[in-house]
Formats: sequence, C-alpha cells, structure tokens
Amino acid sequence: EKYVHRLGNYTLLEVGKNREAGDKPFEDKKALYQASQFKLAQDLLKYEEWNIAALNQRQEQMAKWAKAIWKM
Repeated sequence: EKYVHRLGNYTLLEVGKNREAGDKPFEDKKALYQASQFKLAQDLLKYEEWNIAALNQRQEQMAKWAKAIWKM
C-alpha cells in the first residue's frame, strides 16, 4: 500500500487505455503498454514482473531522465 503512490508506479497512457487498465494485474496491462504511443508506458515492457524491486529500479531511471531533461 505504501508503494502505490510512488513515482515509479505511475505511467502515461491514452485515456481509453488508462480506463481499460484500471486496477488490473501488471501482466494484463502489458498489451496496453505495448499498444501505447508513449515511451514511458512502453518502457514497462522490459520488466517481467512488477514488484517493489522493479518499482524502485524504474523510479531511479525516471529520476535520471528528469535530471537529463531539466539539466539538474
């Protein structure tokens, strides 16, 4: 529960895909991520399963992207 609202647990999806994804399990969402036009969603496909370790790894990657984009 304490990990639900962490940055690494979020992604961008088109409105229809986001509604369809809802609270489905990660495995069920993979097809939606693959069909998304957003790189941020497609990036989730590299994870075989979604767990705390994957969330932390993704969050670190997102922080690196933010630093590179905004030159922090």
